[in-house]
Amino acid sequence: MRLPALLGLLPLLATACQSVPPTEAPPPPQPAHAEPVIPAVAGTTTELATGELLRVTLEGNPSTGHVWAVDGALPAQLEEVSGLPDGPDTPASAVPMVGAPQTQWLHFRAMQRGSAELRLRWHRPWEGDAAPARTASYTITVR
Repeated sequence: MRLPALLGLLPLLATACQSVPPTEAPPPPQPAHAEPVIPAVAGTTTELATGELLRVTLEGNPSTGHVWAVDGALPAQLEEVSGLPDGPDTPASAVPMVGAPQTQWLHFRAMQRGSAELRLRWHRPWEGDAAPARTASYTITVR
């Protein structure tokens, strides 16, 4: 009675002892963005060369429905850029906690020479022309 049971286990044991080829480790992540990004500092003039990128770092809480956006028309000196990684210390796998304050990054490319004021508003998009909860302003000079 034991012999048939052992013979039944033999294919299972043979399969379990097979060697599995090692899987290759994934290649190291490549930086998603290699060109330098100039941080904007409120209350000062940020100088950029044409083509350089500007990063504006803003604190907020998206769970309230508020988002940071350009207030009015975007100055001709700048073009909004999307698809860049968030901040320099933010891992791609970071999952924000619901209800917790979060950092929002906006990126702009310097397009033409001149000075401009970049005005941003923290608002609920569906509230139309309601006054924003907060505003931020940055002076930008493109050389």
